[in-house]
Amino acid sequence: MSFKFKMDRNKRIIKIKPILNRFNISKTVSSIYEILNRYEENFQIFIWGVPYCYFPDAFDHIIYKKRKSKNYVKISECSLCRLNKICPGIEKGSVFNDGLKILKPVLSVPNEIVFEVSNKCLLDCEMCVKKNKKDGLKVKTIFKAIDRAADIGVKNIRFTGGEPLIYPQIADLVKYSKNKGFYTIINSSLLCDRSFIKEIGSFIDDILVSVHGFDEESEFEITKKRFFKKKILNINYAIKNIKRVRIGSVITKKLIDNFEKYLIALPSGIKVWELYRPMVGKNFLISKPEFDLNIEDYKKLLTKIKKSKSGYKICIANPIPFCAFRPEERNFLLGGVFDDGYTRIIMDSKGYFKPSYYININLGTEISESWDNNLLKSITWERKMSERCDRCLWFLKCLGGSRYASYEKYGSYKSEDPLIKKL
Repeated sequence: MSFKFKMDRNKRIIKIKPILNRFNISKTVSSIYEILNRYEENFQIFIWGVPYCYFPDAFDHIIYKKRKSKNYVKISECSLCRLNKICPGIEKGSVFNDGLKILKPVLSVPNEIVFEVSNKCLLDCEMCVKKNKKDGLKVKTIFKAIDRAADIGVKNIRFTGGEPLIYPQIADLVKYSKNKGFYTIINSSLLCDRSFIKEIGSFIDDILVSVHGFDEESEFEITKKRFFKKKILNINYAIKNIKRVRIGSVITKKLIDNFEKYLIALPSGIKVWELYRPMVGKNFLISKPEFDLNIEDYKKLLTKIKKSKSGYKICIANPIPFCAFRPEERNFLLGGVFDDGYTRIIMDSKGYFKPSYYININLGTEISESWDNNLLKSITWERKMSERCDRCLWFLKCLGGSRYASYEKYGSYKSEDPLIKKL
């Protein structure tokens, strides 16, 4: 075996230490990726002592710190790597000097491009940032951006809104995206005809369906529409026609209190139930305290998640500070790596790219130009972290919590997440 493997079942942690030489440096990559594929759903996996560019698709698992007794050098790939500022480089005399060809820069391009095709929607969710807006993207703009994404090596394309399934050319877009070789994702409320689900299902790899209640009335409280039964019927139909079906729900105090009712109401054939920390402004919370959650609320929710016996994964899927929770609870947190502009950028319905659904900074109108925007870098990977964050094993997953929440509380995307202040 070309690595040391240690599993802590109580804390749900696996530690891997590769033992590398010039003969096994390539083979070990595939072996460790196999471990990730097998255990990642149920364990936090950490890989010690290898540079991020050795596992560019699993960089957030790597613990790589500069050692005082070693000299480090930067290689040509470093200038393209998003983690250049936090990585010490390659150790002189290490096996990686002989295996430079297998090292690839991390996130030299975004992992995913998201298109907010339109703001039109069939629902009227009270926490939605797109509420009552009428902007929409021109289909030629989307096709052009998809072509550019293919040229530079982006892996995922996601269509969202508003409601993307009411966008007139959405069928053409998902087919084009899939035929271009992208992993194709849709965020939807799934209130279309079943015949349309069947028509486009084979071109969608992953659909995330918003469900905010456990029955008609609880759904109506947030969406102001009574479509709950239709959603559940269509989700069950989608499970038969789309490879991966997930549910997404914004966390409220009522959701936490009625967690068990959601488990009964949600279809058992889904792959994941994603729960989202509310991303709303200060004024909204004053009028809607149901969304004003504290650490104890999240701890209560995680306790219920741990006890649940569903056949699908349940997790808090957007930024929240890991340090508020015990190690065995952190497996239910996806962290900040998928949000705030760390690994993807979003084309706003007005035609420019921005860091996230909630951070409305105009980065530019071209993918590479937007990804290389210095402001984006300064609030994400090049942001100065606290010593507490820098020392943390979970740093590359948590990333210090939400940038949006930091801005709403302190007026700066570079500040600490306000939940950290309450620890």
